[in-house]
Amino acid sequence: MCNAGRHGAASALPLRLRAASCCRAISAPSGTTSAPQVHVQSRSGLASKLEALPFVMPAMSMLGAAGISHFAQVVQNYPGNSLPPWLAALLLGPPLIMFVANPALDKLLGPVELPAHTQAVADGPAGAVNPTSSSLSGFAARALPTAWVAAFCTASLLTACSLGQLGASGPDPLAQAQLLGLLVLGLGTTGAVGTAAAHELIHSRHPVHQTAGELMLAWVWFWPYSRSHHHHHLTVGTPDDHASAPLGQALGPFLWQYFVGNMTIAWEMECKETARKGHPAWSPYNRFLWGMAAQLGITAAVTCLGGWAALAVHCAAGTVAQLQLGVVDYVLHYGLQRPRKADGQRWSPVSHHSSYNSGYALENAMLFKVLMHSDHHLTASKPWESLGLLGQASPAALASNEVEQGQVEVEEGAELSQPLLLPKWPMSGVLALALVPPLWFNVVDPVSRHANSLHVRQQEVHPAK
Repeated sequence: MCNAGRHGAASALPLRLRAASCCRAISAPSGTTSAPQVHVQSRSGLASKLEALPFVMPAMSMLGAAGISHFAQVVQNYPGNSLPPWLAALLLGPPLIMFVANPALDKLLGPVELPAHTQAVADGPAGAVNPTSSSLSGFAARALPTAWVAAFCTASLLTACSLGQLGASGPDPLAQAQLLGLLVLGLGTTGAVGTAAAHELIHSRHPVHQTAGELMLAWVWFWPYSRSHHHHHLTVGTPDDHASAPLGQALGPFLWQYFVGNMTIAWEMECKETARKGHPAWSPYNRFLWGMAAQLGITAAVTCLGGWAALAVHCAAGTVAQLQLGVVDYVLHYGLQRPRKADGQRWSPVSHHSSYNSGYALENAMLFKVLMHSDHHLTASKPWESLGLLGQASPAALASNEVEQGQVEVEEGAELSQPLLLPKWPMSGVLALALVPPLWFNVVDPVSRHANSLHVRQQEVHPAK
C-alpha cells in the first residue's frame, strides 16, 4: 500500500547529496536519536492550524438544504415562485469558496517561503520531506477526515429530503433548473473535497477509517478508486500507472485512461484476491461487487428520499467530484517519470521528484494536505497532519553506523533536495491551465523534463540496490 518500505534502512544508503560544494553539519543532542528539525520559514504551519476549514463545505450544503426546505414551503403558497437570490448564493457557496475565495487569499498570503538554502537531509535516495510530526496515532490520527465524511453524508441526505419536500408543486421550470444546477455544482465541489478525505482514510489500517473512506468514494460513484489507488502508489511515474500522464498527453485522453484504469485495475486486484482465497470472481467474497452494491444502495436511498430530482443531482454531483479528482491527479504527476535502475530492468524508487506539490496553506488545509504529495508518496501511511514540504533526518539515519557522534552532513542549496512545486499559482489556477493543452504543455513540460533529469541525477548520487 505504500512505498515507505522501498527505501530500506538508512545505514545501507549514502547520506550526502553531492550536488553542491558547501555543506554543514547539523548536530543531534548527545545521547539522543531525535531528528533535527529543518524549519520552513513564514506560514509553514498555517495549514495545520486550519484543521476545521474543510467543514465549511458540508456546513454550507446543510444550510443550502435548510434553505431549499424553506423555499419549498413558500412555493406551496405561491406556486411558480422564482429562485430567491439568497438561496442561489447559498447553494453556490462551496464552489465560490473553493475556486474564488481560497485561491485569492492564498495568492494574497503567498506560498510557504523555503529557506534560501534548502536543508533537506537525505534519508535514502528520496531525501526528507517532513517539517512537522504528529503525536497522534490510531483512530485519533484521522478522526477529522472521518468526521468530515459523516458531515457530508448527512448534508447529502438532508439535501435529498429537501428536494422531496419541494415535490411536484415546485417553482417554475427555469427556477427549478437553476436550483438543480447550483446543487450539482455545490455538492460536486463538496464531494471533491470528500475524495481528499477519502484518500486520506483509505491509507489507514484502522477499519473505521477504511470504511468511512470507502463510503465516501461509493457516495460519489468512485468506489474502485479505493483499490486502484494502491496500484498507483506501486507504479507511479511508470507506463503501468493509469494515474500518471506522460509528457504530451492532454487532459481529455488522460481522463479516459484514468477512469477506465480505475475500474479495470480495481476489478483485477479484487479478482486476484478472491481467487487467492479459493473463491470465484463472481461470488459474495469479491469486495468489488460489494463496492458496486454500496453505490447502488446509496443511490437508491437518495432517490427514495428526494425523488427523480435528487437522483439526477446525486449522479451529476458524483461526476463533478470524479472529474475534479481526475484533473488533480493529472496535474500532480504530469510528465514525471522514474528512471530505470542500473540493471535497465527495474524502476528506481519513488522520490520527491515523482510528484508536484503546492506550498499554499489554505488549499492544503481544505484538502487535508493532499497537495503536499511527494511526502505522501514517500510514506503513504503517514497521517495527513504530519505531511510537509521539507524534512528532517530520521532516527534511523542518526542511529546508523554512517553517522558519527550524531552528526549528519547536509547540502545547502543543493537542487536535488528542493521540493517540486506547481507553477506559482494556487491549485485552482493550475487546474484551469490544464484545461488548455497548448498553454499547459508550454508551461509545464520544461519543468517536468527538468525534474526528470534531477531524478536521474539523484539516482546516480544514491544508486538504488
